[in-house]
Amino acid sequence: MVTTGEGFEPYRHPRFEFSIPIPWGWELLEDLRDDVAMAVIEPGSVGFRANAVVTVEPVTLDLDAWQTAADEQLPQQLPNYVLLDRENLQRDGRDVVRRLGHHVAADTGSVTMEQWAVTDGTTGYTLTTSVGTLSYDSLADMFADMAAEFRVGPHQEAS
Repeated sequence: MVTTGEGFEPYRHPRFEFSIPIPWGWELLEDLRDDVAMAVIEPGSVGFRANAVVTVEPVTLDLDAWQTAADEQLPQQLPNYVLLDRENLQRDGRDVVRRLGHHVAADTGSVTMEQWAVTDGTTGYTLTTSVGTLSYDSLADMFADMAAEFRVGPHQEAS
């Protein structure tokens, strides 16, 4: 469990119904596009900056079918994408799909991404964390802590 005393501050999106703890000192950006509700970006300006992004979209499929469609789209959207792991989890009585992937592009280098996807009615929420692959081990636990406290739906608060 994450608390604000462990390097996180609580965040609740003002329009979409989700909350998540975000790392102290990371740059917060909101409503970047219609489907990108928020992003937090690691401080610094050299090289690829680790980040966490929450996307929100309408869904007409169940969670597994929605994420199977995402599995088919990711290789088309991310250069040299490889799915490393996908698992079904339960969090707070909700089904969650967790995905670990890797991609490489000339402008970003080698990137490891981890995603957690969940639905609330007809709304799909995806938390995507991305980091330069050589730095993944140093941020993986922090990203997992964020995901553990990622809550969707009315009146849900991150710790």
